[in-house]
This record gives sequence, structure tokens and C-alpha cells, in this order.
Amino acid sequence: MLGIRRIFDRQLKAGKRYIGRATAERLHCLRFGSFLSDRAGTILVAFAVILPVLVGAVGMSMDAAESYLVRQRLGGTIDAAALAATASETDPDKIKERVSEFFAANYPDTDVGTTHDLNTTVADDGSVTVSAYADYNTKFMKVLGIDKITVYRTTTVQHKVGNNIELALVLDISGSMNDNNKINDLKDAANNLIDTVVYDDQSQYYSKVAVVPYSVAINASSYANAARGAVSGTATITNATWQTGSSKAITGVTKANPAVVTATAHGLVAGNKIWISGVGGMTQLNNKPYIVGTVLSANTFQLKSYSGSNLNTSSGYSTYTSGGTIRKCAVSTVGVNGCEITVTTAVDHSYANGDYVVIKNVSGTGITAINTGSNASLQVSGVTSNTFVLPTSVMMPSGTSTAWSYTSGGSSYCTKLGCQYYRFTSATGGTNVFSNSPCVSERTGTYAYTDDPPSSAYVGWNYPASGNPCLSNTIEPLTSDKTTLHDDINALTATGSTAGQVGIGWGWYMLSPNWASLFPTESQPAAYSTKNLYKIAVIMTDGELNSPYCNGIIAKDATSGSGSSSDHINCNATNGDSYSQGEKLCDGMKAAGIQIYTIGFEVDDYPDGKALMQYCASDASHFYNSENGSDLMAAFQAIAKNVNDLYISQ
Repeated sequence: MLGIRRIFDRQLKAGKRYIGRATAERLHCLRFGSFLSDRAGTILVAFAVILPVLVGAVGMSMDAAESYLVRQRLGGTIDAAALAATASETDPDKIKERVSEFFAANYPDTDVGTTHDLNTTVADDGSVTVSAYADYNTKFMKVLGIDKITVYRTTTVQHKVGNNIELALVLDISGSMNDNNKINDLKDAANNLIDTVVYDDQSQYYSKVAVVPYSVAINASSYANAARGAVSGTATITNATWQTGSSKAITGVTKANPAVVTATAHGLVAGNKIWISGVGGMTQLNNKPYIVGTVLSANTFQLKSYSGSNLNTSSGYSTYTSGGTIRKCAVSTVGVNGCEITVTTAVDHSYANGDYVVIKNVSGTGITAINTGSNASLQVSGVTSNTFVLPTSVMMPSGTSTAWSYTSGGSSYCTKLGCQYYRFTSATGGTNVFSNSPCVSERTGTYAYTDDPPSSAYVGWNYPASGNPCLSNTIEPLTSDKTTLHDDINALTATGSTAGQVGIGWGWYMLSPNWASLFPTESQPAAYSTKNLYKIAVIMTDGELNSPYCNGIIAKDATSGSGSSSDHINCNATNGDSYSQGEKLCDGMKAAGIQIYTIGFEVDDYPDGKALMQYCASDASHFYNSENGSDLMAAFQAIAKNVNDLYISQ
């Protein structure tokens, strides 16, 4: 009998681990010792008594083990329910509803262990506590009078204390993202991350996301001037003319060598260039420039051809009959078959003799010929503070029957670095004139790989080729507005070559407090030293980085995929190749305390691009190699989960 009691005691002690104190105490009520004290029973009676105890003792272990499994499953289900609800909701009522839905779906009543008393509470600090009971109907303990074992589990899920998030999404939208529907895969994955990372309730903790789409550069939009400096050398045109002074009427022209012109009070001096039109009889004089020869009187002067030789009208010219008008050319240049045009600007244009300019939007009759077309410029001379002379290629030429006249409008632009237009020698030796864009390129010099503010050093200009234009998608500084962020992502359009180093740099700037003044107050990144603030960059590329810069133009030594060599400038990249630049920028971000996640999207065929993503990641666990759209979605989901940084405390 003592052996049986020892078995019973051992099972009782073991059972306490699984079935809880209440059930164990019920077993004490069996008064096993009293039951065995009756030694007067027959062996048959003793056996009849012992048998259920033996069965119960053995069955107790089996029921206890089964109830332990019920407890484990109950705990796992409430853990998952709390996590799911807290990750997707912030409103207490919605959290409770979400917990109930998840629990019901993952622990239906038909499963082993009947659940009851599910309870969810949301504390003031945002933590969520979920608890529940489950009843396990015993199979063997029934012989001992125990019909069920009740288990209990509770869990608390909360955001990490002070879990404020500033996250920059640096996304490759170069032309290769059009392949295999990759751009749409990217949109789906990025939208999913935004839904997870950006809290609906920002009252206690905030989470903000910035979007940095990049291809040939990044489009800084309204922030461009502050980031790379304002455009210089632009002037409003107020007049453009080839003549000066009032016209004079001709009353006679002799047939002589040289011819003598009579015009009352002509006011001309030797060397003046004039335009004659409207002569009757001696029509051979009309619509041509001439040079004033010797002035004979206030009313007469000798006439020379535009080449400077005396004009002989004695032979081959008809006899003058009547009329004619003299207009004095604004510029007198011997040997030029026309009248050059002088442009007047409203302010000091700051041009110098020999500079090249671009002219746009001049209106008038004939004078519109001075508007420069695509990839063209004009060299100026005769510069004063607010006037300049255009070359003979756009003068009013000989044979023009209607005098050119300016009506209104027009602007002139310089063509140096920092101007609206930039004139440069291409890598193939040609001359190009490219227009500035709201896109920007990498910063050079001492501050190239720092996050010092633009007031210390501007970022680079961008003068894109027509075949490799500035991307239309603009940067979005930090915001918690999900609608804005989703609109940004859904609008992404793949185009252009890949200047990943520029994207990486701007991912840093979006998170840097040194750049805060560039952005609206609500989008300004907080100080690095802010307690419990997490700054995170997520950098994604689909392959080769091929577009470094020199003076705002893709460099001569840019690699394949960066556009035509005829569109590149005839100098090598100021900062070197894109990969080395990217590494140095990532080093700077890490030193500033920014966590970096990187994603390579189908980059196995681009070892340099893959290596850069591996290098930039904060550690090996922060790099994701995605071979397809499903992998990309999984990578963004994993990053979002890590960023949310939920943890369970029990």
C-alpha cells in the first residue's frame, strides 16, 4: 500500500505543474491515506479499490500532458492575436474587436479545449493585455472525479518605450524597373510598409516616412533652390531692335560713282550703317544695308556698299524717281550683309563679351528669329550693363522686305554652371546646351560625404539630356499622412539611368537635423540626440549604378546604361564612381546612428550593385536579396515588422 501511495504522491506533485493548484487540491480531498487505513477489507475489495487509483495515476499523467498542450496553444493564440491587433490598430475599441476576430479564427470552439472569458484591456501607455481560459475535458481523471482541467494564459504586447520613427524610403525607379513588372511590385511592397509603419494614432508616439525616388538624379522640386542655389544670369527683355533713331525720307539718289543720297537733315556721320527701302525707280537699292561714306552736307552724303567700297550706281541701276526711307542700323559693322540686333534688358544682366546666351519667348515681326531653339545659344558682344549685341547669324538680313520689329516679351539666360542653361563640350567633342531642371546631383568638395547643411555647401546641379530627363516623381519629406505617401508611391514611373549615390545622399538628408530648415516644420527631422528616437533608412536598387557627375552633367567615365556619350560632358566624375560614393555616404549615415536596411531586387547579375547593398546594410541581417516580386514584398514586410519593434512581456 505504501508503494501505491508513493506513486500517487509523485503523480500529484507532477500534476501540479500542468493542472494548477486548484485541481491539485481537489486531489487532496480524496483522503487517500484514510482510504488505505482500512486493512480489514478482502484482497478483492482492496484490488477493486486500488485499480481505479492505479488507472487514475497513470491517466493523470496523460491528461496533464494534454492539458499542457492546450495551455501552450492558448498562449500562442493570444500572443498572436495581441500582436496582430496592436500592429494594425491603435483605437482601443478596434484593438479589442481585432483580438476577438483573430482569436475566434485561430482557436475555434471545435478544437481541443473549450475557451472562455477572453478579455482585452488597453492601458494608458498603449500596451495591450489579453487573457483567456480554456477547459480541457479529461479522459482518465474522470475515475478520480475530475471531469475537466482549466488552464489560463495572459500576455501583454506593447510598443517599445518611446518608439518614435523617422524612416526614409530610398527607391530605385530607373528605366530597368519597367522590366518584369518590377515597378508595380515595388509599389505594392512600399505601400504595405507604409500601412504597417505609420501609426493611425500619432498622439503618443509618432512615425513618419520620407520618400526619395531616384533614377538619373533626384527631383528636389520646390526645395531645389535652397539645396543647390538659385539660378543666376536670367534677365527680362524689354526691347530687341536692329535700328536706332528716327527714319529719314530720301528725296534723291544720283547715278554716279559713288552715288550721292539726298535726305533733308539726315543726321548721319561717316561710317554709320543704314538700311534703305521703298525707293522708286532705282529699286536696286531696296532692302539692303549700306555704309555712309563722306558726309557732303547736312542733307547729302556719299553711299558705300556694306563691304565698305564706294557704291557705283552709274551703270546697271535705274534712275531714281521718288521716295525711299533711311533707317540707321543700331550696330555698324562693315562687311556684314544685314543689321545686327541689340537686346535691352530690364536689369543688369551680368554678361561679358564672348559669353553665350539663350533667348526665349520674344514676340514681334521677324525679330522672333533671335529665339534660340533646342541645344542652341548665341555669342554676345558690345556688352553694356543692360544691353548686348547678338551675332550676325540672327540679324535682319539683306533682302528682307518687311522691317523686323519687337512687340513684347522674352528672357535671356546665361549658359554657365548655375545658369538656367549650361553650354559644354560633350564627351564626343560636340557642343551641347542643356537646360537646368529641378533635379539635383551629388555634392562635391569638403562636404561631399557629410550631412552638413546646404548653407555650408550646395548639392550639385542637374542639366539632363532630353533622352535621359529629370524624373517626374519628387521627394516627399517626412510625413505621417498615409494618403500623401500612398499617392507618392502609386505615382512612381520608371525612367532614366541610375545615380544611386544621389538617392542615398538624400535619404540621409531627409533624416538629418542639419537639413531641417529646408523642410516644413511638420517634416523637419528631430535631433540625433533625441531620446528614444529611431532614424531608419531603407535603400532599394535593382542593379547597376551608372551615373556619376561632373559639373551637373553625367560624366565622361559613366558606365553603360547612362545614356549616349554625346550627351555626357568631356570630364570625368568629380567624386569618382557611384559605388565608392555610395559607400562613403552609408558610412556617414551609420556614424550618425541611422539604421540602414537595404534591398537588392534581382541584383544577382549586378555584383557591384549587390555588394553596395550588402556594404550599406547595418549588418548582414539588414540586407535582403529579393529575386522576384514575392521576395520583395516579404523583404518590405520583414523590415516593417522590425521597425514596428513590438515585443511581448508576460
